[in-house]
Amino acid sequence: MRNGTTTTRKDGRVHKSGRAIGFLGEEQRNSFRGTTVHYLMNETYSGLLGPTCMCVEGLLPQHIRNIIMSQDIEAITAALNSYQDGLNASSTDSVMKLYAPDGVFMAQHSPSAIGTDAIRKAYDGIFAARTLSVKLEILEVIPTAPNWAFARATSAGSTVVKAGGGGHTGQEANHELFIFQKLGGLWKIARYCFSTMNPPS
Repeated sequence: MRNGTTTTRKDGRVHKSGRAIGFLGEEQRNSFRGTTVHYLMNETYSGLLGPTCMCVEGLLPQHIRNIIMSQDIEAITAALNSYQDGLNASSTDSVMKLYAPDGVFMAQHSPSAIGTDAIRKAYDGIFAARTLSVKLEILEVIPTAPNWAFARATSAGSTVVKAGGGGHTGQEANHELFIFQKLGGLWKIARYCFSTMNPPS
């Protein structure tokens, strides 16, 4: 091969022509074995996303390199921030702009809402019942293919119960997992689920 040979040694270091160019942990080594795409997005966060990428040079075609470029991660981060703003504004329309047409919303203790109509109905119900004031902390954004990526976050803040709740204020603390799909050049939420971190009352 023009760019030399690449191997993953027992210590996890990825070598190309004898030169270590990256490091894979045991879990990553197991998941990447037998594949031709070897890359790892690392977390180097300081308030904002600042991932570094360690790639096996010579194995990645251009379209794979493109997904590692910062603009995709920035676009997904912007979508997550827009989602946060939509929640805090109790705006179903704003949230719906971020979903893929065949998206799936998996709220805790609720059946999956599949497709635009069901998702819209689910958010209308949420916003009719409570007012949210939350902040997402983005923990990782990882592209996995040219048109797919996932993001992991947590959310924290408060919720004011409206219907039958007498304005009671509770604390929000959730795990958040998003799967994004690029459609027409825009990253859309294809699947989304959350679960509370609050202990049972």
